[in-house]
Amino acid sequence: MDWPKDAALTTDQTGHPILWHNTLRKLGFTVPMPKLNGQWFIDLWGDRKTSRRLKTFGHTDPGYTRYALQIQLYNDGFIVHGLEDNVADMPLFFPGLVILLDTWSPHQVARDPRLASQGPNKMLCGADFAERPDIEHELPKLVAHVPTLMRPSA
Repeated sequence: MDWPKDAALTTDQTGHPILWHNTLRKLGFTVPMPKLNGQWFIDLWGDRKTSRRLKTFGHTDPGYTRYALQIQLYNDGFIVHGLEDNVADMPLFFPGLVILLDTWSPHQVARDPRLASQGPNKMLCGADFAERPDIEHELPKLVAHVPTLMRPSA
């Protein structure tokens, strides 16, 4: 996201849009992650160019949902960060990382220099909320979906 140099955050925005993070393992969840690789995404999209149709950029429009609870499932070397974040202080976005993201605050998905740049893909399981969610209540619902993500649809 290109944030104007002189733009100021509003009182309800933050320069650190990741409000909370942890790992499924540390939270006591044992769930198998989908077995994905670069070829899986090529098969899904048909070629490398069409995956560019889906992008995640920070929104500052009040019409957008405020919070996103996300479980990272696959990552070709990306990170989500805010205007005031030092990438070196951010968690590594590996499978099993869980974040609560304030989607109204400026943020971007960018290459993480600490991770190998393997391809153009990143996949997560997430839910959006108008109000800050109760993680203990909502996270088990997301975890329950992870094993079903790779099942063929009926």
